[in-house]
Amino acid sequence: MKLYSAFLWLVLLLVLMASSAVTAQEALTYDEFVEQLPEWMNQNSVPGMAVALIHEGTLVDVLAFGVQERGERQPVTVDTLFQAGSLAKPVTGWALLAYFAEQGIPLDTPIGQLVSLWPGAELGSDEVPLQQITVEQLLTHYSGLAGIGYPGFAPGEPLPSLEDSLTGDLPGDEPVHLTASPGEAHRYTSAGYAVLQYVIQELTGRSFSSFMAEYLLDPLNMDSVLFPQEEVDAAVGHGFYGAKMPQYQYPEQAAAGLYTSAAALVPFLLEHFSDDPMIGEAWLAYIVSSVDEDDFHTPLYSRQVLPEGTEFLAASGVNRGFRSYMALIPASESAILILTNSDRGHFLIQDVFPAWIGVVTDELITASPVTAIWVWFFVFMVSLITVASAAVHLRRLPQRLPARPTPLFIAMMLWPLVLSIGWLWFWHTDWLIRMAQGHSHYIPAQFMPRNFWVLSLVIILFCLVQAAFTTARQLRGEVLNVQS
Repeated sequence: MKLYSAFLWLVLLLVLMASSAVTAQEALTYDEFVEQLPEWMNQNSVPGMAVALIHEGTLVDVLAFGVQERGERQPVTVDTLFQAGSLAKPVTGWALLAYFAEQGIPLDTPIGQLVSLWPGAELGSDEVPLQQITVEQLLTHYSGLAGIGYPGFAPGEPLPSLEDSLTGDLPGDEPVHLTASPGEAHRYTSAGYAVLQYVIQELTGRSFSSFMAEYLLDPLNMDSVLFPQEEVDAAVGHGFYGAKMPQYQYPEQAAAGLYTSAAALVPFLLEHFSDDPMIGEAWLAYIVSSVDEDDFHTPLYSRQVLPEGTEFLAASGVNRGFRSYMALIPASESAILILTNSDRGHFLIQDVFPAWIGVVTDELITASPVTAIWVWFFVFMVSLITVASAAVHLRRLPQRLPARPTPLFIAMMLWPLVLSIGWLWFWHTDWLIRMAQGHSHYIPAQFMPRNFWVLSLVIILFCLVQAAFTTARQLRGEVLNVQS
């Protein structure tokens, strides 16, 4: 039994190590990289994807693969619209900077000096009133607001107003409120951009879509980039296990309501490397400058530095049924945009992005030395040992069994089964978020590392074998007691 337990914990440790490992990438040429894209898409069970690639300030290519809806034939094209989730935030940020620059409004202006807050707003404390949050603090995620996310509303459901969202007057939502002092620390929250949307709509007296069109989309000829409040012709989102998702709508457009194709967003990407950006050189320099002591964030992006010193800025988008990602390398004026129509898209992004880094910088993101091959070897070995042990005990059972199972026998037999069912229920269903937020949203397993399913498989296998193993030992002990 001790040897069995030692093998088990060794396997679980190795699986955890392998689950957290970054996918290994070999150095690829550009042509090899392009050839690999559809293979990665199929390996990760993603129905469709679109990619835009920029290098040395020039568009290299826009590529599309797969289908817009699983089981259908309509292909993804470079003009297919995808929900881009939180990529709405940097796009909105550019338009806001253009507007405030035009109006001469400093970014450190408290929002209470610009507009009256929405009816029912939680005003915070006397020491830290909500009205004192500045535009810049909302823009850079230093507002101190709670980390609220937005699930969207399915077609056929009444689409609430932005004010309903801000006051938390929706099932499972909470009102926008402070949890820390503004300016104290970086805390990512979609609520900040919902508040910015409210400020803009109140200041300009117009819809958010028309504001975005005037201050960003029209000047850059981005007609196919949309912030709709109704259904549009777009790729269909797919859940983690492949289920088709409805086209959710978001009253919080600035935070999560962006629809774009890969081709449509190219002018926005190129603008980051322009010698004459529409927002001006000073604001462009501000966008890529650090806003924290640890140098992990710029006003609109996260900032990361690879082991050999390559710096890149990144933003990601997560809406139900969609995953998106964009990254910028200022030094080489390179950029990549990845749009996918599946909750499994982040696994695909984990393949595509490191490979692209290798293509444009020759810097590889390498993997941990523990590989899936060794994990599967140990899984096989521990399974063989435990199954063999259970079989030996079962063969040694006498023919006469106890007439009535004891409570101990029942407990020993059932606890591994209960554990396995509980594990599947917790990690691989949406019940947890449904209970917390009152709606079906995501399953926890999809936010875990790529090989998390291996860990789940090992745990389920262990529980089943443990049930057989302990049941055999218990039966043998009970029979011997009866015979004696």
